[in-house]
Amino acid sequence: MPYNTKVLMDAIRTRIYNELDATDALDTEFGETDLVYPNQLYDPQAKKAYVKVFVQNTITDQVSLGAPNRNRIRSEGNVLFEVYIPIDSGDAYGYEIADAITAVFSRTDADGVTYRTPTVTPFGALADTHYHIRVSCPYRNDQIG
Repeated sequence: MPYNTKVLMDAIRTRIYNELDATDALDTEFGETDLVYPNQLYDPQAKKAYVKVFVQNTITDQVSLGAPNRNRIRSEGNVLFEVYIPIDSGDAYGYEIADAITAVFSRTDADGVTYRTPTVTPFGALADTHYHIRVSCPYRNDQIG
């Protein structure tokens, strides 16, 4: 079977949905948090937290030699969670959300995708409405193709 990007994206989306969205894992003592997927319209409210998720496939390469259609194809990249919390709500709110994401994606395997240790990076205020923190979750996926 040839390499299949859709299979990889479906596995990552399934993990995000099952572990974060369906379980309300991003909701904190500060309130409910919306999870916004790619290609989804969303109108952010100034007083509500939300998280935008993106999958960034950084490299795909053949990592083995073998017969046709029996080579190992490896993809590596990052699942990026852009955490936005209301300005003047304190950064603990955002870090609590970041910790919930990190707990799900830190050093785990699911549906053929290996997730490594996430990195949390604060970016600061965004347009006087939200404070921005990024959680970058590196992944690796091998397929035979």
